[in-house]
Amino acid sequence: MFELLAATVLRCSELLVLEGRHLALEGERPYVKIRQHMRRRRGEGLVIGPLKLRYSKRDVPIPRALADRLSARHRAR
Repeated sequence: MFELLAATVLRCSELLVLEGRHLALEGERPYVKIRQHMRRRRGEGLVIGPLKLRYSKRDVPIPRALADRLSARHRAR
């Protein structure tokens, strides 16, 4: 998780809600799809929801070596 955070400079609220379906590890240019985040809502606690702006949705590239390690770990699960 820390390696992914360092490689992508994601916000913590985005990193905490990543799922396997958000990882595109195959192909020449692996990336992470950022589509949701976590925030604190009064009276409800932590809530997972969409990003604030439509421009916040993005695909963040990750290094091939990291993608290979994530892929191996994902297959092992």
